[in-house]
Amino acid sequence: MNPEKLGMRLEGNHQYFLNSTEQASSSEKEKSIQNQETPSEVEEKIIETTPFTIDKKNTLELEAKKRHLEVQQALPRNETSSERPTKKTKADTTQSSALAETEDILSKSLNPEPYYEAMKKCFGQATANKSIPKIKQLIAQQKVKTERDLANVIFNMVANKFALNKPVTGEEITKMHAALFEEPLKEFSEHFSSLKQIPEKPHAAYLVKSLSDCFQALSAYKTCEDASQAARDYLDKKPEPASYHRGLPGFLRDCPPSEIPEQLKKIKQMNEEIGNLFEQAYEKYQKEIIDYQEGLKQFPLLSTHALGSTNVNETYILQAKGEKLFIFKPCIQDNFSQDPTMGSREQAASGINLNGMFPIPKTVQISFNNWQGSAQLFLQEARNISEIEQMQATVSPREMHALAIFDLISGNGDRHSGNILYKAIENSSPTQYKAYGIDHDRCFKGIGEPLKMEYLSHPAFKAPFDQNLIRLVDKTAREGYAKYMQSREMPEEALEWMNEACQILEKAIKENKNSLGIIKQLMEKWNQKLERQDEGFDHY
Repeated sequence: MNPEKLGMRLEGNHQYFLNSTEQASSSEKEKSIQNQETPSEVEEKIIETTPFTIDKKNTLELEAKKRHLEVQQALPRNETSSERPTKKTKADTTQSSALAETEDILSKSLNPEPYYEAMKKCFGQATANKSIPKIKQLIAQQKVKTERDLANVIFNMVANKFALNKPVTGEEITKMHAALFEEPLKEFSEHFSSLKQIPEKPHAAYLVKSLSDCFQALSAYKTCEDASQAARDYLDKKPEPASYHRGLPGFLRDCPPSEIPEQLKKIKQMNEEIGNLFEQAYEKYQKEIIDYQEGLKQFPLLSTHALGSTNVNETYILQAKGEKLFIFKPCIQDNFSQDPTMGSREQAASGINLNGMFPIPKTVQISFNNWQGSAQLFLQEARNISEIEQMQATVSPREMHALAIFDLISGNGDRHSGNILYKAIENSSPTQYKAYGIDHDRCFKGIGEPLKMEYLSHPAFKAPFDQNLIRLVDKTAREGYAKYMQSREMPEEALEWMNEACQILEKAIKENKNSLGIIKQLMEKWNQKLERQDEGFDHY
């Protein structure tokens, strides 16, 4: 991939920019809240292109930065904009290499016609016809000058389509994939989709590619139920330790993996013949369980219930090419509908994350083969609370505070320990883990059940809230949340609660009050509202 064409350094990675909330500037976050577009607006708007990382000491680079900032001001903002300044990962970046990139961007001529055709293929003639005149005007004003500028416009329009309060269909994914992964967008899309993604803000090209891969894998089956049944049939063939040796289940249960070689050695020392037979049984089981686990990768729709999940709602892993890509929670399965609004609430938990500071993985609504629901980005290499406790790992207090703020303002009735996963924070030393909230179908429903926050024993809540998190609850944030919630036609009481909770949290953060005390105060207020509501029902 040509780095000059991309307008970025190869050693940089825009996807790392928000890997830790400390790395994002407050001004950018505030703007992203203030200028959030409603779902009814985003599809037809031309979205900003964002400046790449440049060295301020160089005159040409200052020129490039100024031009890109003009584009930023001229084009509408979008919370899913993924073209963020790159975080340097190597210290040996030279000014000469940066200068070469900038000179190439400034001098490269632009032929917009192929991009207009890509827009028509991606969004349809009607949307393209509304967008192209605006782009032409920006080109005439020298505010969109490069291929990268135009590519970013299209990427952000795709991101906005995923933000709409309606499912993206398999047919739409096919069209978007054809547009993004053919010229003139092919190189851009292949590059950005291959980068390591930020769970909160994956690149639009990655979303399109990964969903396209999943849908293609599902196309081998007549229905989604057929795909699910094929996986269940395979799961029935899982190797059972007892069938290899009657003592193997207890051995595997009681012996930590790291101690198995030593324990096998001790068994052979006690009785060589029995020890050898037991070791052979163990090795045969290990080989076949590995083969079995590898075989699971062939199934595009894998029920988490079949894998031992205790979730109330049926949930699936969407996977393709041997990689887990999304957690899919259907709200409509063929002719059965358990809760048509569930997918919208799941998506809203991600969509209300206007500045990327809430640790909520990207969630979209999808529809394919008569199944419809939410698809949340799968957290690669994530750990559960048991693993974190066993490792005695450190969890970032700031992320715990951010998660608590989200749960409070969204009225979350289901944040038990199983609905939190943990990922190592890039480049943290010593390694810290970031808590991610998953499973949000019981958010934004109004005052209907008690709040559940089963993680308040974490040491983070012995201290005041992180001061930088005030941006999550200040007036600008409240206005952004309100605009988003109103666009989703959420219950009025959910909107009122959000405003009340934010104001109390803002005051508490300013006064540096203990976080646990404020959380308990808000939970008590919620319970009082719930009791009054129950009394009203009793009256009737």
